[in-house]
Amino acid sequence: MGRRINGQWRDPRTVRVRNTGITLGRATNMGQRLSPLHQEIVSLLPWLRAVARSLTHNPTEADDLVQETLMKAIASIEQFSPGTNLRAWLCTIQRNTFYTKYHKNAREPLLMVEELPGFTPRPRRNGR
Repeated sequence: MGRRINGQWRDPRTVRVRNTGITLGRATNMGQRLSPLHQEIVSLLPWLRAVARSLTHNPTEADDLVQETLMKAIASIEQFSPGTNLRAWLCTIQRNTFYTKYHKNAREPLLMVEELPGFTPRPRRNGR
């Protein structure tokens, strides 16, 4: 059973890759067949999601990470050598994407609550 998205029923085992017009998963309603490589990528989606959740500890961020991984993998699919380990290739892309985001976020300064405009701290009582 699927879910209704934008007036259409979608299979929950499919993933639409943002800004590419590509849907991975079961063949679309137009009778398209997926290539063996795409079929293998689809079979690895649950594993990619599990790895992403273990990295991010947040289901929403994990889904975003999987989607970014798929976008990067599809964009550079010509660099994949047939006959090699697709799972390891996707894992490397996912891990590097996660680390890049992590380091980028670590470089961004945190905004302290005291620095917010209009913030006035309450006076402390009894040294608390």
